[in-house]
Amino acid sequence: MKVERECGKLIVKDGWLICPGCRKRLLRVEMDTAAKNLIVYCRNCKRTVTVDIDRGQCFESQSPT
Repeated sequence: MKVERECGKLIVKDGWLICPGCRKRLLRVEMDTAAKNLIVYCRNCKRTVTVDIDRGQCFESQSPT
């Protein structure tokens, strides 16, 4: 069962946060996950994304250039 939902600017697909740059899986997100200003680094495209997660919903707080 494939589930894809758009969460602000970030996509959660099959329970994984998807990198906005290269579309690879970054972080496992459960429905009860909560985090504020979590820094997530993508090993594939070398991009850093600061994420706010609330009840499985993901929002990009800021994106360094």
